[in-house]
Amino acid sequence: MEEFVFLRPVFKCVLAASILVMLIVSTQKKELINAFSLWFISILCIGVSAITLFMSGFIVDEYNLGGDAQSFCMFIAIDCISGLNLIIYYRRKQ
Repeated sequence: MEEFVFLRPVFKCVLAASILVMLIVSTQKKELINAFSLWFISILCIGVSAITLFMSGFIVDEYNLGGDAQSFCMFIAIDCISGLNLIIYYRRKQ
């Protein structure tokens, strides 16, 4: 059974954006990202990756293809990194 991998670049871009935000939050000397923008970016990354994963499920079901385990793992990684970004930000804020 073939796998549907055409939405994998979307997950990679969102994962790269989350990692970039993590690097900025963990190394910032002065406040480059405030709490509102960090929450907005985190929710946006999680939302885009969740909708993409959900829609890939519909596409896989429609064309009788196999699901992509790597995309699911990237979705879990995006969730963890976004949560970790918030934890790092509030720990450094104290």
